[in-house]
Parts: sequence; C-alpha cells; structure tokens
Amino acid sequence: MKSLKYNPKQRKSAWLFSFIVLAVISGTGAYMAFVVYPDKTKEHSWVSGLPSHDVASFSSLKVGEDALMSGVLSGNETLDNNDLVAFTVQIWEVEAEDRTFEGEWEDEKVDWPALQISVEGGQIRTTPGFPPSVTGFKHEVLKPSGAKPAAKYDDQELGNHSRRILGAKNGDQVVIVGKQLGAHTIEPEYFYFGSKAEFLDSFALSAKIILIFGLVLLATGVVFAAIILSKKDD
Repeated sequence: MKSLKYNPKQRKSAWLFSFIVLAVISGTGAYMAFVVYPDKTKEHSWVSGLPSHDVASFSSLKVGEDALMSGVLSGNETLDNNDLVAFTVQIWEVEAEDRTFEGEWEDEKVDWPALQISVEGGQIRTTPGFPPSVTGFKHEVLKPSGAKPAAKYDDQELGNHSRRILGAKNGDQVVIVGKQLGAHTIEPEYFYFGSKAEFLDSFALSAKIILIFGLVLLATGVVFAAIILSKKDD
C-alpha cells in the first residue's frame, strides 16, 4: 500500500493552515481568560455590592441609579393556559454535524409585559420587554414535533422544529438588577429566577467556567502549535 506523500509546497500550506487554526484557538482562549473573565468578575463584585432595597429605599434612589430588588411575582395577568405571566417561545433547529445531528434553540416569539413584584414594603413594576439577561427559568413546556431529523435534548430525542416555552408564573421568586426609573419602576438588566444567594452563586460559577474553558483552549492551541513547529522540518 502506497503512503501519501506531499510536495514541499503542499506541506508548507498544510503547516501554515494548521498553525493559523491553532493560533485562532489560542487567541480565543486568551481573550476569554484575560479579557472576558476579568470583566465577569468585576460585574460579580459590582452586583455583590448592591444592597437589596425595600420600596422606601428604592423610591429614594435617583432616576437612573443602579438597584437590586428581590421579591415574588404577584398580581400579574396570565397570558396562556400554562398560567404563565411572561414567556419566550423557542424552536429546535437540528443540523447534521460530523455524521451526527446537533440541535440548537432559537428564539421564535417573546411575550414579556411589565411585571409586578411584591417586595418588602409594597410592590414595584418592571418596564415591559425581554431583559438583556434572563436566567434560572423554573417553568419549561416542551412541544415535540416528531419530525426528522432529531437531536438529543435533556436525555431525549427531540425532532426538528420542536418548540419549548420558557416562562414565569405568579409566585416565582425573582432577583432583578437594573436602573430605577421612578418611585416604583425598575428597568431590568439582569432578571433571575431564584434567591439573591443563588443569583450570586450562578454569576460566580459562570465566571469560573469562562476562565477554565479559556485556559483549556489556550493550552490546547499552544501545545499543538509547539508539536507542529517541532515537526515542521521532519
């Protein structure tokens, strides 16, 4: 059996392409570890330093001032037969990747009105619209399509163009970080379902994941680049 042989020009092109790919991998890892991670830790420190307000102290803030509010959704009108008061609908898009099928959720519809939250001393309202960051959803409704192809999601095969609804219900505990826009109104930047302690823990965990993933990418790129360089003239 004949072995494949490459002329010097082909070998140089292959080496250069491999080196560029690994440089991109290393660069991405370095960016995540030394730019994104520090920014994330600064955000965590900033959020951790915000006090939890009651209605009185929140009302005394200046318009545009940052605030953290923790409370329970209450008195909001339900929007569907799942008793959701706010929700987003996502569609499952399945594509073939390396002889396997991979799925990804893509936003299809959002219905996120102004929400009323019971906090210490009374109630506040959020501005309408889907916040920039919403995490910790407690309510998920899956609507499988049964179509092919299918990809694994949460230990089950889910057909292409299946849908899921992620939403909020009255009674959900929430944490909101945003700007005061009036005595009883906040514009959310972060909207988290859970307690303040859980919110801060999730923030810290996401920062650690970014750091670890970035360092792994950086190390992978550097190690394989060194191997390629050592074999360049073999």
